[in-house]
Amino acid sequence: MTYQEVTDIGSQALLGRLCGRAARVELFEGHARAGDVGVAKAAGDELPWNTP
Repeated sequence: MTYQEVTDIGSQALLGRLCGRAARVELFEGHARAGDVGVAKAAGDELPWNTP
């Protein structure tokens, strides 16, 4: 088993945004939202689908 780790916060945010877009194109909304949460943690982005 292998894995990769992204240690730079800026790179984590960019990768999360990219993965979220790719997941939405494939209609994997759950995966996209998981990527959104990662970006929110890394870069402080808003979660537009998580409104009170």
